[in-house]
Amino acid sequence: MSASSDHKSPREIYGVFSANLQLLISRRSISVSQACRDLGINRTQFNRYLSGQASPRPDVLHKICSYFETDARVLLTPLCEIEDSPDTRAQRWLVDSPFRKFVLPRDDQLKLNVPLRVGIHRYWQRSALHKDWVNSYTMRVFKLGDVTVFRAFTDPGRDKVIATRPRQRQPEIRGFFLSQVDGVALVSFQGESHRISISYLTSMLTAGNTVYPGIVMVTRPEISGATRVARCALEFLPQGSGLLSALRDRGGRKVTELPDYLSHGLRGKVR
Repeated sequence: MSASSDHKSPREIYGVFSANLQLLISRRSISVSQACRDLGINRTQFNRYLSGQASPRPDVLHKICSYFETDARVLLTPLCEIEDSPDTRAQRWLVDSPFRKFVLPRDDQLKLNVPLRVGIHRYWQRSALHKDWVNSYTMRVFKLGDVTVFRAFTDPGRDKVIATRPRQRQPEIRGFFLSQVDGVALVSFQGESHRISISYLTSMLTAGNTVYPGIVMVTRPEISGATRVARCALEFLPQGSGLLSALRDRGGRKVTELPDYLSHGLRGKVR
């Protein structure tokens, strides 16, 4: 009887990853040399992954997963099990269901024209209650087949509320991206509530960082003094060794405290 994925030996982990990697290359119909060139990975080291002699470092695994449009489960779980997981079944529902075909009749609406990088992002949104404040959300963007999806959580300091005791876990926000003219639409669903937000993000701006500015509309009842349409921006964070430092800095703040490459897209009224 084989060990569970939580108790696999290093040799078993190497073997699972080796089989998955071979299958991914076969499906892509590319050579090992081509994969190494595209990934920027030494051929000798890549051969060790293929032969079950080693597993990649986290940063290399991230590159491999992004390239083959899969996730880190390939390190421990056979592809056949990943493809029958709830997340993958959800992807099939989104792509193949009659509902999807009725709402989104064109297949290319789920294939983004604007390049959106897989990885950890920060989503910034002007506060509905405080004109000088911007809330932030930590977001992981990843692929389910051809569909670009995300999971996100609210960062501390939302609407100027600074917690004085350990915060309760915030409801997870999930959603997906749709291709739009000169940009993408981000459709978000918060927790188990019926609240939805729809963001329109324009083509990316590059100034040492990758930023997608835009506007967002939230579906909620009208509240005196609060807005339902606001400016927003999606920022691709440094990955690898720089990510931990970026995550330590998460949280809402005044718009004027943001760097210029972010604040200029979040200022001003929505017209």
